Amino acid sequence: MGLETMQVNDLSVKMTGKEKYKILGTEEELELSIFHGLALTGDCVNKALRAMSMPLLREATFVLGSVRVFGENGNSFAFEYHPPLECHAWLELEEEIVDLSFPGVVTMANEYTDFHGNLGINRPVGVIIKKCPDWAVYTFHHKFKYYEMDKCLAFLKSF
Repeated sequence: MGLETMQVNDLSVKMTGKEKYKILGTEEELELSIFHGLALTGDCVNKALRAMSMPLLREATFVLGSVRVFGENGNSFAFEYHPPLECHAWLELEEEIVDLSFPGVVTMANEYTDFHGNLGINRPVGVIIKKCPDWAVYTFHHKFKYYEMDKCLAFLKSF
């Protein structure tokens, strides 16, 4: 099942690990092999935790909060902070956002329809590595360093 036939909220669509996404703000691409088996448009917590296992991201901070994607037409799509039902997870490195699960957020934003029809977000699908576009707004609620993973996992299990 490809993106063109996928139900936006279909968490059964799993990543193959061969997905390549543009790094927003650059011409580079990143293959997300570490996300093999995770939901394409979900699993942001697991994606952030797996990404922290990468040597380059061991110094990153795990962040739990909300994200909102704005379209040029003024409409927006968000994952608000209402755990366990709704939230978003990403990493922060050197006070900059690293969101490797952002392709799922933008895919959902671009495809989401309400009773008025498609929201018309139409933003490029890609990952964020320190160059957050101005049309994506993040709000953090909790932050955990790599050495605080036990505390982080206990917090996540409390929901």
